[in-house]
Amino acid sequence: MRADPSLVGRDTELATLAGLAGARRLVTITGVGGVGKTRLALAVAGRTPHAAVCLLARQSRPDQVPAAVAESLGYPSWDAALLGLAGSSALLVLDNCEHVLDAAADAVELVLATAPGVSVLATSREPLAVPDEHVLRLEPLAVGDGHTASPAVQLFLARAAAAGSAVELDVDSATTVAELCRRLDGLPLAIELAAARTPTLTPAEILAHLDRRLDLLVGHRRAPARHRSLQAMVDWSYERLDPATARFFARLGVAEGRFTAEAAHAVGSEPGEDLLDVIGHLDRLVARSLLQVHRRGGRTWYALLETIRAYARAKLVANGEFGAVTTRYVDWTVAQCRDVTARSWRSWSAGLAATADALRHDVYDALGYVLAHDERPDRAFALYGILWGADVHHGRARPVAEWGDRLLARWPDLAHAGWPESAASPRPRTWSQGTLLARWPDLAHAGWPESAGIAATAHLVAGNRARGVELAQAAADAADGPTAAFIARRALLLARLADGAADAALRLADDALAHAREQDLSPWRVELASIRAIALAAAGRDADAVAAARAAHADGAAMVGTVLAAWCALVHGHVLALRDPEAARPVLAEVVARSDAVEYPLGRGLGNRALGVLDLLVGRYEPAARSLLAALDDFVRLGDAHVRTTLRSVAALARAAGHDTDTSGLRAAAAASTAADLSDLLARATLDRRLGDVPDPGPAPPLPAAVATAREVLAAVAAPSGRTEHPHAPAFRLEGAVWTLAFDGTTVRLPDAKGFHDLAALLAGAGREIHCAELMDVAVDAPDTGPALDAQARRAYEARIVQLQGELVEAEDAHDSEAADRARLEMDLLVDHLTAATGLGGRPRRSGGSNERARSAVRWRIRAAIDRIDDAHPALGRHLREAVRTGTWCSYQPGRPVTWRL
Repeated sequence: MRADPSLVGRDTELATLAGLAGARRLVTITGVGGVGKTRLALAVAGRTPHAAVCLLARQSRPDQVPAAVAESLGYPSWDAALLGLAGSSALLVLDNCEHVLDAAADAVELVLATAPGVSVLATSREPLAVPDEHVLRLEPLAVGDGHTASPAVQLFLARAAAAGSAVELDVDSATTVAELCRRLDGLPLAIELAAARTPTLTPAEILAHLDRRLDLLVGHRRAPARHRSLQAMVDWSYERLDPATARFFARLGVAEGRFTAEAAHAVGSEPGEDLLDVIGHLDRLVARSLLQVHRRGGRTWYALLETIRAYARAKLVANGEFGAVTTRYVDWTVAQCRDVTARSWRSWSAGLAATADALRHDVYDALGYVLAHDERPDRAFALYGILWGADVHHGRARPVAEWGDRLLARWPDLAHAGWPESAASPRPRTWSQGTLLARWPDLAHAGWPESAGIAATAHLVAGNRARGVELAQAAADAADGPTAAFIARRALLLARLADGAADAALRLADDALAHAREQDLSPWRVELASIRAIALAAAGRDADAVAAARAAHADGAAMVGTVLAAWCALVHGHVLALRDPEAARPVLAEVVARSDAVEYPLGRGLGNRALGVLDLLVGRYEPAARSLLAALDDFVRLGDAHVRTTLRSVAALARAAGHDTDTSGLRAAAAASTAADLSDLLARATLDRRLGDVPDPGPAPPLPAAVATAREVLAAVAAPSGRTEHPHAPAFRLEGAVWTLAFDGTTVRLPDAKGFHDLAALLAGAGREIHCAELMDVAVDAPDTGPALDAQARRAYEARIVQLQGELVEAEDAHDSEAADRARLEMDLLVDHLTAATGLGGRPRRSGGSNERARSAVRWRIRAAIDRIDDAHPALGRHLREAVRTGTWCSYQPGRPVTWRL
């Protein structure tokens, strides 16, 4: 059977399967229905001599499997097949095993046992669970941001053309098609069904109807039954769940974002089911590819693809449970928001940030519910409070501002408890109170001032300055509690900075800082200290700004693993660049590294933008273009303000590099925003002073058009000699203190580590064996030095492991993910050391000579580096695990050649 020439976006998976061909006799491709497992397997079969394909979807009963396999191999019976295969060499592709899983597994075991020359490639929505099985989980296609031709968009265009509807991509439609593919989860089947609708509907119209996707996306009647519609695709898996797990799955349909096992227990469990029962349900759903798994902040998070969630929600409605389960879900979300908000005033850890980020989608969904159903605003205010840290601080201010307006206008009941007291308060009524009492009469509600302050901040960041100032003043007037007063003061400080009133901003900063110290709001005290440094820079007091930023950076760095540490480093790097640009470079590289470590794309983008401007200022235009392009990649997913700030830098780079593109549109687009985002104010007060950029007075082009122009400029500046270099072409190179790793259309940046240098050396010598001593720079082989661990050290290790087990239990009970991660990591290292130091019969193993020590050290360094890469870039981590060999001799042997930029 020939390979399907229309296979799109699967080069990495094809290469991985080619690399596994000689190393694994059984590989199972798993993944959600419609992700393209069959097409990928057929492509492999088409490239492999002596391949036989057995399509098990045609078999409805397990007892039909042996005969079907025999027939596909060209034998009249199963017994004849087992006899004939004994001396054969072939690849057997078993497609669609999940509905006859046990029978398929039995057949595979017999084939592998009786025919040493036969390998099996299976596709299934869940693994076969056969010994020595290697599972390759196939993920949906990459979607991109609409500014690049991602695999998902390419597939949509190809299938639309095949349906007789050539979709022309311009700046606006590219964004629409990318959003359509994103809403379809990058699932090839869903994308193909949507493309089949293009003869009668535009991509924008299809996107508008996606709330009824199960009815809309119906395919050709001659397609396989399981692929005729999205409904049929999920039916195929759902109908094979046991009744209890099926009910549990339907209840998960209320969850908009990622959730933990505890959340699933709160929302989806039956009476009497404990957490272990729920974990069993989750395990079955993951095995059947109905749930996605993510790990962040030391915890496991689960999520439903949007298409799967729509199906689960429809089942929940049909079961008559939607109302009751939604109530459970809203109660859980409110409780989580209250907990996160309360803890955030004292600490903002990576684990807390991960929880807030995972909750944000559920918060918007729950807000819609409580606005429609609740008589009192208590739950709405609790939900809204988390969005300050989860969205506004991550560059997503516009939806927070819009929901803030809805929230503050929701409760107009003049008889609400507390309102009369507020109206009759002896406090002087300012113009803001007098104006807003008529519109938002719940000023006396405990949550109103905090919510108004958050909405004010969101409006300022989103560019609606007048509304932001009005709300901030109203919040300040109404604030009785310490947190509300702090939020209001901070919003007013932001407004003064945006207005250019540096002296007034300094006074507000000092006032808010004193308030934060008085209330012991540690993370906010540190953040305010950094904002004060920005105000000093805006006032032209550069030396004072550097000193203030340095102190804030030191305080932020002490808060290990936090977004705040990255932010303080960013401020320090910016103000330091005013006096010593080269000294600022490692500080800004730290921003990128810290942001990657805590999955903070806004911080990574801001760090890269600053590094790009630094390179621009010293005439290093190519690396400047690469850094600005990386920043743009992050910002287009976050918000206009950050994109526009970067366009200002791109215009300056184009002029400095002598690029002939007319940059007036870039300058006009950059000037079109009135946003008061802190990072933009920081740039204006520091680095942008040295750019000397003057906004263009002409009309601003649409932002997507300006972004497209910026990408063209950056690509040209990054490759001035006429060479074309794709921004995501494979790269593994050290830039300052940060490694840029690009592979399979994705680029990440990670802080320096020795294992990365080892990997770079192996990639540079692809196919060549390199001695471990060469990687370690060890010249001679010294003899062994006695036992790897003496008795005293062994006892100390064992005692510490017992102690760490107790610490791990305590940390997990307290939901302290950072402490749990530290304990788990140290315990794993100690166990590995003990294992390595123990020989047969438990006897101590002697430590090796220098070569043995080099072999062990290099193995550990490379393993640790690949683990870190795997967390940030799973496709590259998977590729390196398959291609890198360690031992006395180390090598990089990919299944297909890869041209690396090193």
